[in-house]
Amino acid sequence: YFFPHGADQLFEELDQHMFRPQGGILGRALLMTDAGKQIYRQTAQRLLNEVWNEEKILARIGEMYVRIHAHVASQEGLGRRDILEFEHGVHEMIRFITLRRYVIEQQMQESPSLSWREHRDHQEEMRFLWQD
Repeated sequence: YFFPHGADQLFEELDQHMFRPQGGILGRALLMTDAGKQIYRQTAQRLLNEVWNEEKILARIGEMYVRIHAHVASQEGLGRRDILEFEHGVHEMIRFITLRRYVIEQQMQESPSLSWREHRDHQEEMRFLWQD
């Protein structure tokens, strides 16, 4: 599967829009076209249907939590604040996993709007190749 953003960005923000401006040249080029947007939508839907399994993901998080929590709690020098920060991070990840499907499905149901690229003047159409 190809997604025009890095896997690390998938877990940043719950409501991050799947059709947001892309940083990479390939992602920008893909989402510039109607066909590219359609392939992107189809791939996202296929991943939701075939790969994104909240129960399995949450079970794996639970397994890792048990292992990691024991280590975090036993570390000398870590205070209550550090442990609470760890707990908060786990809570946010669980919240993300639980709700992300609904956010993505809502975004895919929205009427297609002009992409960030289509708002530009015709003269600047190919400028995406050199964008920072």
